[in-house]
Amino acid sequence: MVFFPPPSLDNEWDSEEEDGIADQHPLDVCCVPVNSFQLVVSSLPGRRCAGIRRSLVADIGTLRKAGVQDVFVLCTEAELRRCHVPTLPVDYLEHGLVPHHHPLDDDHLSLSLTLPLLQELHSVLLAGRQTAIHCTDGLGHSCLMVVLLAMLLDSDLPPMVAMEIVQRARGPAAIQTIKQYNFAMDFRKNLSECDASSSPGNPSSSHLNLPSSALPVSSSASTAAVFS
Repeated sequence: MVFFPPPSLDNEWDSEEEDGIADQHPLDVCCVPVNSFQLVVSSLPGRRCAGIRRSLVADIGTLRKAGVQDVFVLCTEAELRRCHVPTLPVDYLEHGLVPHHHPLDDDHLSLSLTLPLLQELHSVLLAGRQTAIHCTDGLGHSCLMVVLLAMLLDSDLPPMVAMEIVQRARGPAAIQTIKQYNFAMDFRKNLSECDASSSPGNPSSSHLNLPSSALPVSSSASTAAVFS
């Protein structure tokens, strides 16, 4: 889901409620190499829960100083409410950033959710726009999506190597759960099976212009459309 910026950004939100918030936990931001791209990965801007109190205004300013233009938000609405940033996509919009909200949770990880997200993410990167992606801690689903995108763009990149690249940038805690690890390890196999059994109601690599080079040799010939 994409939110397009309004024609005018003159109206700034009232940040009075953030006055006095100690920035004891500065926004954790880093760039992760993904093929020929640099993708900004961060923790949740403005988070105020679990002993963390950050200023949303200051954190958005950090992203803007990093040149970020588009932000992929992977938090669910419940997570945004729990962290006291329930209107985060709108807040991004009001500060000149283009939000792309794709909520993910471990209990519902699927190709039908991740493939459209990856296609949209790649399209934005191809357009030359500096892009950030985050979940709550910037270690789970955001790192998983970086791993999957790297695997799609490099057919020779093993899942473990893709995860190691992300962990070098984000630390050893990146890829937080067994479900996320297994999803990355099984991604190419599941993508191949999805392509072979694709129907009008199911996602497939051909429908999403995914790279045939990223798929196992056994994948259907319909994957000829290139992710470029």
